[in-house]
Amino acid sequence: AVLAPCNGELTVTATSGATPITVTFQDGFTGTLPVTRTGLCPGDYLYYATDNLGCQSDVSTISISCNQQTTNYEIREHLNNCTQVSSTILVADVDQSVGTNPQIGDTVSITTSTLCYVVTGTTQNNASYFIDNIYADCQSCTATVPDSYLLESCDTQGSFQYADRNVVLTPNQVVELVGQPGCWIVRGDN
Repeated sequence: AVLAPCNGELTVTATSGATPITVTFQDGFTGTLPVTRTGLCPGDYLYYATDNLGCQSDVSTISISCNQQTTNYEIREHLNNCTQVSSTILVADVDQSVGTNPQIGDTVSITTSTLCYVVTGTTQNNASYFIDNIYADCQSCTATVPDSYLLESCDTQGSFQYADRNVVLTPNQVVELVGQPGCWIVRGDN
C-alpha cells in the first residue's frame, strides 16, 4: 500500500491573551502565534496555547483529512499491423506528471501531489510495457493485480525508444504511447 500524501496545512491564531503567545502541539512542535504548519499527513493534531502571563488554553484538535476523491486509470490498447500506427492510451482522471526521457529498462512513473497513488510502467528490451492500476481510497492506496500490455516492435532489431517529453496532465487528459515502424514514442497532450 502507498500512504496518503503529507501535503496538509493548518494555521493557529489567537483572539485574545498577552502576547507573545506560544502554541505547543502533541507531536512536540512549538511556535509563536500565528503559526502555520505545512507538509502534514492526514490525522488529528492536538495543541494548546500559553500566553505571556502563563495562562493556558484548553487542548484543541485540528483534523486533517485526505481528499476523498477516488481516481481510476484505464488502459486502452490498440495494436494494428506494422504498416499502420499502433497506440496504447492511458487515461488519467486528475493532474499527473510523466517522467522525462525514460530509457529501456527504466521505470516510468505517473504520480500526483494531491492524491495517494502511483501508476508505474516498466519498459523491457522486448518492447513490453507493464503498468499497475493503482487507486486511492483516502487513507491508503491499494494496488490491484498488475496487468500487462504488450507493445510490439515492428522492425527486425526490435528497437524501442521514448521521446524526451515532460507532460503535466489535467483532468481527463490523455497520454498516448504511439507506435510506428521501428520505434515507439511516448506522446502527451497538454
